Amino acid sequence: MQRVTVLMLTCFLSVIACRGEHDTPEEKAEEKDNEADDTGAGGGVVHLSKEAIARNKVRVDVAKGGRLGAGVDIPAEVMLAPDQIAHVTLLVPGRITEVKKTLGDKVKAGEVIASVESAELGAAQSARAQAEAEVSVAKKALDRQIELKNAGIGTQRTYDEAEAALRRAEADLGAANQRTRVYGSGGSSTTVSLRAPFDGEIVERHASIGEVAEAGGEPLFVVANLSTVVVEARVYEPDVAAAVAGARVRITLQAYPGQSWESKLDYVSPRLDEKSRTLAVRMTLKNDGRLKPGLFGTVTLLGSSETEDPRAVLPADAVQRAPQGDIVFVPGERDGEFKAVAVVVGARRGGEVEIQNGVAVGDRVVVEGAFVVKSELFRGAIAADDD
Repeated sequence: MQRVTVLMLTCFLSVIACRGEHDTPEEKAEEKDNEADDTGAGGGVVHLSKEAIARNKVRVDVAKGGRLGAGVDIPAEVMLAPDQIAHVTLLVPGRITEVKKTLGDKVKAGEVIASVESAELGAAQSARAQAEAEVSVAKKALDRQIELKNAGIGTQRTYDEAEAALRRAEADLGAANQRTRVYGSGGSSTTVSLRAPFDGEIVERHASIGEVAEAGGEPLFVVANLSTVVVEARVYEPDVAAAVAGARVRITLQAYPGQSWESKLDYVSPRLDEKSRTLAVRMTLKNDGRLKPGLFGTVTLLGSSETEDPRAVLPADAVQRAPQGDIVFVPGERDGEFKAVAVVVGARRGGEVEIQNGVAVGDRVVVEGAFVVKSELFRGAIAADDD
């Protein structure tokens, strides 16, 4: 049956070719935009100018390989990677005096993104200065006891007490130094510097100059590294057996019809959600900028047929319906030339179609704007019929 369909379409294109043989040079020259001359249309060939290709967004790409005949489809969402996001908050209350970064800015690890003036940090600085003074006094007292002991007039008890006092003072100073470092200042300044924890981008900003921020309150900034993202999906209970760590998956997104990403399951939850009766799964993808957190799509858990020989897989819009069957368009020998090729379509899934016959993996095919090319083909065919 598939061979009959292909032969019928081939005959149809051949008949059109015969009609196109009687076109005159004057008729061919009438198409200033080269959008389809009669000879080209008649032979299953369309000629488009560079301007027409650009205007109608006609795009050619290679047919990728795969199988769409098996698998389980589950809803999914692109999300920030949990270990690549940081909520920058204050550990000490204060007034924001400077904001150096805003929404969308790139940051480097350790880079100052805002400054905060803190009275509490000032108190911590004062406590540190007092601890330093106490260490100095304790050292002098111990030195005095050492001199007395060496002179034979000091006692061991007073020496031990002086040494213990110095150790307590040094411990207090260490704690004071640590406190000021945690607050964000290791010097004598009362300004806290908020710094980026790693390389990334500011995805949220809640800091304004003059605003008083509380310790441990709402994050002033959210920094995320968007070089990788995760896709999280939930498998319904009847399909849980297909969700195995390491299983191959295909991701398609509503924002990018006809495109897909291949990955593997990184994480499979050990238990079902009691309310939704679904199993959470997750996969990690490298982000070229298109995978924006919040996008919705579909994850296909690939079945056993995926191990079979791959077939050409094209966006659904690349396949056009002709009177005698399905066709796609492939580039011709000359620039702007496109030829109609009869194909047999197999499974359809997620805005893609599997080609069983007519196009092979790696063939160059019109993947966008195919409807425009078909319109020009049959406009030329109608014109030839009228003659």
